[in-house]
Amino acid sequence: METITELFLSATERFKYEVSLQIASLEKKEAIFYFQVRENTEKIIYELSKWNIKKGEHLAILSENRPEWIYAYFAILGIGGVVVGIDINLRPQEILFILKHAQIKTIFVSRLSISNLLEIKNQSFLERIICFDEIKEEGIFSLPDFLRKNHRPFTYPGISPDDLAMLVYTSGTTGNPKAVMLTHKNITSNLRMIHRIFKWDTRDNFLSLLPLSHMFELTCGMLAPFSSGAKITYINSLKPEVILKTMQKTKITYVMVVPAILRLLRMEILKQIKHSSLRRKIVFYFFFGLCAVLRTFNINLGKIFFRRIHRLLGKSLKFFVSGGAPLSPFIIWWFEVLGIKVLQGYGLTEASPVVAVNTPQQNRLGSVGKPLPGIEVKIKDDLKEGEILVKGENVMVGYYKSPEETSLVLRDNWLYTGDIGTLDSHGFLFILGREKNVIVLQSGLKVYPEEIEEELLKSSLIRDVCIIGKKESGFPEEKVYALIVPNDEHLGLSLDKDSEKIRGLMEKEIKNLNERLAAYKHIRGFELRKELPKTATRKIKKELVKKTL
Repeated sequence: METITELFLSATERFKYEVSLQIASLEKKEAIFYFQVRENTEKIIYELSKWNIKKGEHLAILSENRPEWIYAYFAILGIGGVVVGIDINLRPQEILFILKHAQIKTIFVSRLSISNLLEIKNQSFLERIICFDEIKEEGIFSLPDFLRKNHRPFTYPGISPDDLAMLVYTSGTTGNPKAVMLTHKNITSNLRMIHRIFKWDTRDNFLSLLPLSHMFELTCGMLAPFSSGAKITYINSLKPEVILKTMQKTKITYVMVVPAILRLLRMEILKQIKHSSLRRKIVFYFFFGLCAVLRTFNINLGKIFFRRIHRLLGKSLKFFVSGGAPLSPFIIWWFEVLGIKVLQGYGLTEASPVVAVNTPQQNRLGSVGKPLPGIEVKIKDDLKEGEILVKGENVMVGYYKSPEETSLVLRDNWLYTGDIGTLDSHGFLFILGREKNVIVLQSGLKVYPEEIEEELLKSSLIRDVCIIGKKESGFPEEKVYALIVPNDEHLGLSLDKDSEKIRGLMEKEIKNLNERLAAYKHIRGFELRKELPKTATRKIKKELVKKTL
């Protein structure tokens, strides 16, 4: 299958009577079969075809994750259009930039997002708004009206593997975001690579937590399971307790996560331990220590000793797959002591997105795994440590309307990622940090903020942290500086009322960490924050943080 439309037609035929999508709440779940996805998609295609939408036209989706997002996605591609997924967390002016830059005339939107859209509608090129929910407002179409009509089979236009499938806007931590151009072949080639590693089938159930407007969730959390006949479950809350209850009720087998979600789940488990009886606390920490020792001998008895926690996760869970940002080896180790597998991978939007991933058979702690079959990875200038370069059919064709930006990252068929890493003798890739984030001292020594952030996040007293280089008058070089978001819930303290007490606790945490670090990596100052600005995949916007100092 060379196009996403071919993938869609094949999956909806092969798995016709299997459950494809389901909406889960604490009270009930609603199942949608593959044949229903096909019918609903073709009903939308039929309505879109009345508007004489040209092949290659850009159509947008602005919504939270839900089945209608999937119908709209396949419908846009089915008429030969290009999908522009917009993050619902963006501010109106950020949405407006994308609408104007991509010249969007038609957009699918949910009720949750429509107010932001209407605020900037008159400044854009928008001609048609299609709401996923029932709506009675002049000039806005209601998708349920489309879906109530009779199913009319549709003749799909000729779509080439080299046709553009998506414009994916990056998070834009510095200025306006760039639009990554991905073809059908870019995405389907990445899917074939993934399927050579993971053998998913109709017995699997994926929990969708990350935004579908981002490639990690779209490729790995939607297209990969959809083309395997698996189920995809959607929920309406990202609270840890709701996630855990959904995993229990719906027998989730896989979850695509970012590190922030794993940290939240860890805190939720620790919170439940904290509020349990003294006897249970003693039992938990005794067996945790025992399992940690046994793990050094490749003996993992976590599933036996921590059955209660496995029941909390639904017992059917096979793996968490983590991407989107560097994950601390400590977090992976912590979950694996409990008998819960975490597979870390690496990718970027420009690579559709997966480049490398650990597998159940080959999982090296601290690495992001080996490159997928069909992808070449090397370190710039063949150095032991340096910028990671990637080559493969999955690599984008360029940035939309930005030939200069494209020429900076695509050279001689290699994608220059901007990430610093190293390859070991067995082919495992290790990420050290982002090139633009590295703090270079006058001595020539380099400090990778991600390394220090990982260490601080081991503390249950800290919810978030951002390490940056900060210049001060009178000093010739940047100093390592920390912005810390305390874990108020664990501390039982409020930053508004107990700032001095919290500051004292953080000073102790930093002192303990500095004693374990080389002198040139020592944190020389810090400040407390209630929140740090983040992208939809929970990455901290370092450039924006620097502007607030």
